[in-house]
Amino acid sequence: MHVCLWNIHGVVITKLETHEHLLDLFQHVNVVTLTKINHFPGDTFLILSGFCCFDVARPVTPQGVVRKHSGGIAVLVRETWANSTTVWKTAKDGTRILLRLDNVFQRPLFLCIVYAAPQGSPYVDSSLFEHICQEVGEAMSLGGVLLAGDFNARTGTNIDFIDCSQLADVLLVPQAIENTLPNDMLERQNRDTVTAGWHREFLDLCRTIGLFILNGRTPGDISGEYTCLSNKGFKTMDYFLTTVN
Repeated sequence: MHVCLWNIHGVVITKLETHEHLLDLFQHVNVVTLTKINHFPGDTFLILSGFCCFDVARPVTPQGVVRKHSGGIAVLVRETWANSTTVWKTAKDGTRILLRLDNVFQRPLFLCIVYAAPQGSPYVDSSLFEHICQEVGEAMSLGGVLLAGDFNARTGTNIDFIDCSQLADVLLVPQAIENTLPNDMLERQNRDTVTAGWHREFLDLCRTIGLFILNGRTPGDISGEYTCLSNKGFKTMDYFLTTVN
């Protein structure tokens, strides 16, 4: 299974089929996830040959009509998987969409895509990570989970698991206390060493329900490359996460 993720910052891609380099990339993936698509509720976001589109939009602000909408998520699933894919849950505020994919693996796979507004944004939901924890926890009881998105969290190299090794000397049973990182899992690398944004909430989510960040510890991204390159600098705020299984 191949999944890719982009925060497109509202870039107009209705003519996506004219971008041959992207189309070539899409030939090798099963699912394309796009955040901050900036489309209005009820709009048809994108029709791309060979894919079915599932999307969720952020509601229009009560202040009235806005010239440029923001937020929202789109997930493009290859047509061969369309009959096995259903929308399991969506968030009314456009921050989350959860898809259930059957007949892909032995158990159902829940693909959970998130866009977390930056701290200080008028669209911030202070309970967002609590909602994610509840929904992903429920999904984990039903099948496998892949969580991905723009979390606006710069985590540095902080650990994403509960480290019990420091309790060994306190409890006087060093042989019984082990670091809870699985033996076959690499320690996470991250070229972005800064901590900022929702990093505490994001890492607490990982530790609470047992999710591990794939960035910086899996083939293709062993070094933890930046995910956001702009004139304001390079950052890592977009992540893929899953359970140890």
